[in-house]
Amino acid sequence: MQIVYSGGVREVREPEVLDVGGSTVQARWVPLDAVTDLPLTAGTREWLGRLGHLLQERP
Repeated sequence: MQIVYSGGVREVREPEVLDVGGSTVQARWVPLDAVTDLPLTAGTREWLGRLGHLLQERP
């Protein structure tokens, strides 16, 4: 089972990392067009490709 969440923010600010040393220690906002520069799994690349079409259709 795969679950993908999509959301938006009204005000962009630095992410607050609460579990220092955990899996979110490198949390950050990444523009969609810069995501391909990151080391992603094949599944993540597939989902981002699917979501890219949906995000482009948003007002």
